[in-house]
Amino acid sequence: MGVLAAGMLSPSLILMPLAITLLTCVGFSSDLAHRFISVQRTRCDVPILLCARFGSAIVVGFSLAFLYSFVAYVMSFHVWPLLGDPGIDPAGYLLTPEQAGDRAQHDEAFGSILAFGDLPFGIVYSSWFGFCGAVYAAMGIAACLVVRNRYLALSLPMLTVFGETLLVEILGHPHLALYFSTVPFGLEFHTDAQVVLPHLVLAAVVAVVAVVTVRRLPSSGRLS
Repeated sequence: MGVLAAGMLSPSLILMPLAITLLTCVGFSSDLAHRFISVQRTRCDVPILLCARFGSAIVVGFSLAFLYSFVAYVMSFHVWPLLGDPGIDPAGYLLTPEQAGDRAQHDEAFGSILAFGDLPFGIVYSSWFGFCGAVYAAMGIAACLVVRNRYLALSLPMLTVFGETLLVEILGHPHLALYFSTVPFGLEFHTDAQVVLPHLVLAAVVAVVAVVTVRRLPSSGRLS
C-alpha cells in the first residue's frame, strides 16, 4: 500500500484533470471553434449530438484514469514485490507484514476491501479514480459549451481542483479537498463516504450544468 500511495501522491497528479480534459475535449473544442457542430445540427438533433459527445468523453475519461490507476496497482502490489521491494525497509515501519496489512484495512481509504484480497481493492479504487476522470471529462465538455474562451474552458477542471483544494486546505479541512478525494492517501478518513463526497458534489454540479446547457443551447447563439 505504501508503494501505491507514494506513486499516486506524485505532485504531477495535480495536472491529471488537465491531462484528461485535453485528451477528451480538445477535438470537441476544435469542432466548436470551426463551426463543425453548427453544420452537424442540420443533420442531427442538437441534444442527441451533444449527449453523444458527453457520453464519448465520459467513457474515454473513465477508461484513461482507470487504466492509469490499475497499472499503478499492479506495479505496487505485484511487480514491486517480485523485484524485492527495492527502496523499502520493512524495519523502518516497525510493523510485521501482517500488522501492516491490518493497519491498511483500518486506516486507508477503501482499505476495508483489502479483506477480500488486493485485486478487489485494485478494481474498486481504480473504478473510483476512473469516475473522477469521467467527471473531469464531462466538466471539460460543459465548460467548452459555456465558456467561449477555449483555453480557459479546457483549463477549468484543473483550476477547479487546484483552487478548491487550496481553499479547503487554508480553511483547515483537507478531507474535503478534491485532490485528496482522488488520491486519498496520507490522510485518515473516518469513512469512505468522506472520500467520495467532494467528487460526488462536483459530479452533481457538472450534471446540472450539462443538462441546463444542452436544453438551452439550441435556442442560444453558441452554435451559430
